[in-house]
Amino acid sequence: MKITKFKSYLKMAQSSVYSEPDTPNFHTPVIIKAINDFIPLMTLTKDGLILDIGCGQGAFMNEMRERCYSNVFGVTLSPEDAEACKDKLFSVLNCDFSDIAYKDKTAQMIWCRHALEHSPYPLFTLFEFNRLLQDDGWLYVEVPAPNLDRFHENNPNHYSVLGDRMWANLFRTAGFEIASYQQIGFDITIDDKKMNELFYCFVLKKNKSLPCIQ
Repeated sequence: MKITKFKSYLKMAQSSVYSEPDTPNFHTPVIIKAINDFIPLMTLTKDGLILDIGCGQGAFMNEMRERCYSNVFGVTLSPEDAEACKDKLFSVLNCDFSDIAYKDKTAQMIWCRHALEHSPYPLFTLFEFNRLLQDDGWLYVEVPAPNLDRFHENNPNHYSVLGDRMWANLFRTAGFEIASYQQIGFDITIDDKKMNELFYCFVLKKNKSLPCIQ
């Protein structure tokens, strides 16, 4: 494919990028639960580089800062979210999460909660995560399940709402082993209608470096 054509397709896909304000009554409690449940499963240092992919307006980075992790950087494609993070004195890159300006093998952990489903090409995005992670580095991925009442497949900028078996295969292909897999299920009420919700939660460990791509 010609690079000009690829860039044109990518521009069309990214035209639906939207801001993700903090949601203290929904996502923030789930973020805190995920931190409490899954961070202890990883071998991390307090000063190692952690990348928060799809960082929104900084809820995860704020929780990690309170836990004395001192080297957490956000990545978002939303200019509004990037500015909101900077206003809170967080370091953030406003860029595509499949093309991040860090050197190979610099991150000890990547946190990617409800972001990977926004990738038009999730395998390529996982290749980039592999490149960024140190040997034996950690990756946390949380994504919505398909075929639910809320129809996550219909959300703007949701291009990869996949089943857990498909995700597991993509992780293995991208050089990761699954250290832990859990599901978070609960009911939510929208417009007086109760709906089921289900998130897939993967703790992944890098077990293979891929060929270097310049």
